[in-house]
Parts: sequence; C-alpha cells; structure tokens
Amino acid sequence: MTETTAAPTSTNATPGSGPGSGPDRPVKHKTSRYRVLGEGSSLAMNVVSVAGLFALWWVSTHAGWIKPLFLPKPES
Repeated sequence: MTETTAAPTSTNATPGSGPGSGPDRPVKHKTSRYRVLGEGSSLAMNVVSVAGLFALWWVSTHAGWIKPLFLPKPES
C-alpha cells in the first residue's frame, strides 16, 4: 500500500483563507467593547481635559506669557 499526499494548490495561501472565508464573508475585527462609537463613559477624558486647561492657565499666567490685563491668574 502506498501513501499519497496532496500538494497545496496555492503557494501564497494566507491564514484564514479556507472554506467559508471568501469575499462574501467579511472579517470582523474587535476594536472596542462598545458597539457604537461614542457609547461608553468619557469621564476620564473630561477630567484630564479640564485639568490640562487649568494647568495651562496657571503656567501661562505665572510664567508671564500673558499679561494679567488679558488673563488674570487663577488665584485672583
């Protein structure tokens, strides 16, 4: 009895290319745990944004980049 092995039909086969994964079946990539963009909490981003603005205000007024006539110091 002799054993025969089938040779691959294509040398440039990509992983995941097999039965049922043709162009009619799109590949789904999971990028977020939410279904819709903007769905979910944005509390951390809001807190960082406000803190960053206050820090920029404090640094710019204490460094003398902006005159107190136009933008007073946060303490005043």
